[in-house]
Amino acid sequence: GNTGLRALNEVTGMRNTPSASHVSFRIGPRLNAAGRMDSPTDALELLMTHDADRAMQLAHCLEAHNRARQQEEEKIRAEATQMLERDFSPATDRVIVLGSRTWHPGVVGIVASLLMRRYHKPTFIISLDENGLGKGSGRSIPGVSLVQAIHACADTIVSGGGHDMAAGLVIR
Repeated sequence: GNTGLRALNEVTGMRNTPSASHVSFRIGPRLNAAGRMDSPTDALELLMTHDADRAMQLAHCLEAHNRARQQEEEKIRAEATQMLERDFSPATDRVIVLGSRTWHPGVVGIVASLLMRRYHKPTFIISLDENGLGKGSGRSIPGVSLVQAIHACADTIVSGGGHDMAAGLVIR
């Protein structure tokens, strides 16, 4: 088997052949977290290395990236929920669009998905950089196309795309 996957299995507490659930909920998120937290090469190197010690070192790095991703996700979710409690009326507001300069762009899609499911409204969560450029991720409900919404707003956004249920955009 793959040296890196063996190390990741060990770090995530799996001792025998991983199940589909273990791959989906333990291995996948850790490989994915590296890219979300700006270090995709750690995951690539883990999958390519044949050095067991280096693999273990990288597996622990991915574990740390995943913890950081979870903390960032929880921070954004809490702040977004606070904003919604202040300014959101589920009865009259048809969409959720929130942004902050302190939110990590690699995690906004996860939070958009959580809030869309919780409130059953199309949701965009946007990370704003120091130049006022927002990178956002949207998740939708059946019957509301995010691609159509983005095309309808093409003159007010920098770029955007995706599909009906999930999309990204860049906005000033």
